[in-house]
Amino acid sequence: IKRGEGFINPERAEEWKKCVEARASDLYHGMDLDAAIEIMEKLESGATLDEAKELLDSQGHSGASYGIVRSIIFSFSKQGPEFWEHTAYGEISPENRKAIDDKKRENDSIKNGTYKRKLSYEEEKQVAESRIPEWIEKGSKFIYPEKLEEWKKHVESRARGMFVGLSLDEEIELMQRLEDGATFEELTQTINDDETRVYIGAVNAVLRFSRLGPEFTEYFEKAIGEYDSYRERIEAQKKENAELDELHRDDSTKEVSAERRTEEQEITDSSAEKEQLTAEISEIEQQLQALKAKEAELKKALGDKQSQLNGLEEK
Repeated sequence: IKRGEGFINPERAEEWKKCVEARASDLYHGMDLDAAIEIMEKLESGATLDEAKELLDSQGHSGASYGIVRSIIFSFSKQGPEFWEHTAYGEISPENRKAIDDKKRENDSIKNGTYKRKLSYEEEKQVAESRIPEWIEKGSKFIYPEKLEEWKKHVESRARGMFVGLSLDEEIELMQRLEDGATFEELTQTINDDETRVYIGAVNAVLRFSRLGPEFTEYFEKAIGEYDSYRERIEAQKKENAELDELHRDDSTKEVSAERRTEEQEITDSSAEKEQLTAEISEIEQQLQALKAKEAELKKALGDKQSQLNGLEEK
C-alpha cells in the first residue's frame, strides 16, 4: 500500500488499499502488484510509454497476469489510460474506448480540482443491497429455471459480501453475451483486457449458471493455462446441464411425474447448497486474511508506541 501511494493520486488511496488487499490474497498473491508498482514508478519518473511497455513485456507474464497488471495501472496510475491504450492489442472496442475516455476525464478532474469522491464502503453496501432484485431479475433470463433459487442465494451472498456485488454486473453481461452469440474468444479477450472484470469470480459464476458456462469456462481456462484445476468441475457441470436439457425436452413431449420432479429438484438443491456454502467459506477466508493483516499492523503500531513509552520512562 505504501509503495503504491507514492505514484497515485491521493483521491484514490482508499480504492488502492482495497485493490491491494484483494490482489494480495488472489490468484497471483501480490506478484501482479509488484509488477504494476514497478511500472507506475517508471512512468512517474518520466519514462516514455514505450519504455514502460518494454518493462511490462520483460516481466514474464501469462496472458491473464499481463491483463491484470495493465488493469491495475489503468485504474491507479496518473498515465493509466494512456498506458492501457498504448499496450492494447489491435482495435480498441467501443466499450473499452469509452472506459479509457472516462478515466482520462476523471484524471483531468483530479488534476484541476473538480474530482468528486467515490462512494464509501458503507454507501457501496447500501447501493448493492438496493440492486439485489435487479441482479436477480436480469440473471434469471439466462439460467435454467431449476437454478433460480440458487441464483437468488448467489446474488444475495455476493451483494452482501466483502466485495459488495462487484462481479455481478460482469457475470450477467458475460451470460447475456453468450446467449447473444458472442464467441468464446471475444469474451476471453474482454475479460483479460477490461479493468472492471473480476474475472475469476465472474467465470466461476458463468460456469455454475449459464447454459453455455461449461463450454466457455473450458475454453477460457485452456487459454490462460488453468484448465487442469477446473477439469472435474467443468465435466460435472456439463453432465448437470445435459440432464437439465433432457428434462426440458421431456417437458415438451410428455408428462413428467411429480415424484420424478421432486427427486431431481432435491438433487439440484443439495448441489446448490454445497456450491453456496463453498462460496461463502471462500469469502469468509478472504475476510479473515484481511483481519489478520490488520491485526499484525495494529500489533506493530502498539509495539512502536510501547518502545516510545519505554524510552520516555528511561529518560
